[in-house]
Amino acid sequence: MNIQPRLLVIVGIMAFSLGLAMTAQAYGDPPGRVARLSDSRGEVSYSPSGENDWLYVVRNRPLISGDRLWSSRRARAELQVGSAAVRMGENTSLELLDISDEIVQMRMTQGTINVRVRRLYRGQSVEIATPTLAFVIDSPGNYRIDRCRFAPRLDHRRGLEWRCRSLWSEFEFSAGLRRCGTLLLS
Repeated sequence: MNIQPRLLVIVGIMAFSLGLAMTAQAYGDPPGRVARLSDSRGEVSYSPSGENDWLYVVRNRPLISGDRLWSSRRARAELQVGSAAVRMGENTSLELLDISDEIVQMRMTQGTINVRVRRLYRGQSVEIATPTLAFVIDSPGNYRIDRCRFAPRLDHRRGLEWRCRSLWSEFEFSAGLRRCGTLLLS
């Protein structure tokens, strides 16, 4: 008579363990690389990947691919991904498209961002997509991208080279051609 309760407990534990294992397998591995919101001033909100709701974001919040950020009027935010720092100006919309060991892809549909890349290893790049162009940063430096009404504008302050890609073509710039200045691309 004592064997039945023990058997029931053992079967229950086995069923519970099997359920936990299946749940863990359904969630998959966590991302290998994440961004983090290192600073924010003013009203900055975010929408987690796969959600439509916007939430107030807190400092040091980890961000993954698919997360979206919005800085409202008179707001600022800074996020860090590896050795790159991305500073968002006011009224800026930024979405993290892909964060991996090789590439950091972001989409900026409105506003201004400053990107400071301290170090990139071979094969790594930072890509900022706008509705008309994608800017690919292949070397360390400081870059500012403004999303103007009709076209993005890039201010290439310090850095060796970067590429722009559109639906129709791809072109490269290097420090020898554009050391400083503003380039208006339409």
